[in-house]
Amino acid sequence: MEEWTILVIENGTGFLKGGCAGDELPQFVLPNVIGRQKKTGMMIDLEKSKSCFICDQVASSNEILSLTYPLQNGIINNFEDLELIWEYIINSVWNIDPDDHPILMTLPTLNPTTKNTKIFEIMFETFNCRCLYLQNESVLSLYSNGYDTGILVDVGHFMSYVVPVLRFHPIRNGIKSLEIAGAQLTNYLSDLLLEKEISLEAEYLTEVKEKYGFVALDFDQEINTRKQNQSFTSSKLNKPIKLTNNESITLSNELFQMSEPLFKPSLLGVQKKGIPELIIESINSCEEEIQKEVSSKIVLTGGTSLLKGYQERIQKDLSSLFQKKMKLKVSALPERKFSTWIGGSILGSTAFFQNRWTTKDDYKKYGKSLTQKFAFY
Repeated sequence: MEEWTILVIENGTGFLKGGCAGDELPQFVLPNVIGRQKKTGMMIDLEKSKSCFICDQVASSNEILSLTYPLQNGIINNFEDLELIWEYIINSVWNIDPDDHPILMTLPTLNPTTKNTKIFEIMFETFNCRCLYLQNESVLSLYSNGYDTGILVDVGHFMSYVVPVLRFHPIRNGIKSLEIAGAQLTNYLSDLLLEKEISLEAEYLTEVKEKYGFVALDFDQEINTRKQNQSFTSSKLNKPIKLTNNESITLSNELFQMSEPLFKPSLLGVQKKGIPELIIESINSCEEEIQKEVSSKIVLTGGTSLLKGYQERIQKDLSSLFQKKMKLKVSALPERKFSTWIGGSILGSTAFFQNRWTTKDDYKKYGKSLTQKFAFY
């Protein structure tokens, strides 16, 4: 890797992505997780000298490891573990000297300013980073779509967010969150399949969800049609599925029931409104004079937003729910699974951005006040 290449690190709740600014896609996508030994004596087949397993090291051993995630509910809650992950990325995955490369790093949507200051401290004091730039993940996702203003609707791995953004700045009082996203839908699919006495391992549940799952345009109508229309043959109602392990199963309503908690959180015992209602609440939380400007661009992002029919359902529900005389247009890029990282890649390669770095000298001069002076989020 050439010296002065700008590196982009996305700190996702479920996955960490990294690569070089200017590239179309990240070089790697790794689980953002640490695994530690549950009990002494259980690590027979693993390296006994290891105190913890990081990112992709966890995959083959997760049944005998206790897993922790440095980010939870949109906030960094364990800097010790996150520092281990950054060290692994820098030293083992990239094998670079941070003094040779500027680093653009994403911030979780709900991360408090005090925690952002801690990132500066670790990157400059521990890793001797050459220069650093921090930006809100929602702002970057929107930017990857070519906008600096709009509503970002992110359905990720553990959390979903609705974030209004005005000229690169998230409007804090308009941010809405939902503790239902990809992981919870996978668990719900597992429950639905167990009712049919079908048990699948996590990787095959994810395969079923991503390849065959979809969102019903009208859930109640879909259910009623399938119940009442006797002209449907079993082949139309049931979907035979062959998994990558060559196991064959047949599914039906489960393939769209699994996604409905995004619209009816009560199905999972979560007493919150669904995503379309949260979008409306987010718009209404903004000052009236900017509501039209912000709501003119509603952008869907996150891996779970790739479910078939999701964009159409959001558009339909918004059209029926929104009472104001504003046109709400919903858009989504095919690469939206990587929107945040792509936004960072684009921003890091633009000329106007190059004077926004925070350098080691800045850190020595301003210390903890850097959060107010240099960070652009």
